[in-house]
Amino acid sequence: LAHGTALVTACGGMRAGLPGGTVTWGDVLTMLPFQNTVARMVLRGHVVKDALESGLSRLPDPDGRFPQLSGLRYRLAAEAPIGQRAQDVEVREGERWRPLEMERAYLVATNDFSRKGGDGYTMFRDQALEAYEREDPAFHPYDSKYDAFLAGLATLTAQEIRGLALYQDP
Repeated sequence: LAHGTALVTACGGMRAGLPGGTVTWGDVLTMLPFQNTVARMVLRGHVVKDALESGLSRLPDPDGRFPQLSGLRYRLAAEAPIGQRAQDVEVREGERWRPLEMERAYLVATNDFSRKGGDGYTMFRDQALEAYEREDPAFHPYDSKYDAFLAGLATLTAQEIRGLALYQDP
């Protein structure tokens, strides 16, 4: 059974910011112009850590693999050797933050491009214990309000979008 839920996506797929207030479908399409779909997978904690390290491996140079997160946090040691830059990694479980356990299984969402190894996230492709694409009947979509938004039939406020991890105040 997977514990905790997190989202990891590479910033290279994000092409614009989101406005304050109401966020429309058009705003999201401007921000995320590619035809990626949502994918989820179950990963061991050490694989989540490897993904973070991969995303941080090109620092200080800007790179599309830099991770954008929800449900995960860490202390960045930018000057540390590659593989040791994400320190004190924690996962949110309910209202509490807990240390990432290397052998524990976690439910992680990303996009299909990253799930298939894009932007250097080969560990998602090669080490997922379970993986589901949006088309897979085992994949459970967002609740109806978010489905309506994704279908372009509703708008959400920036606060509601934060729940989808598509927007974070700087």
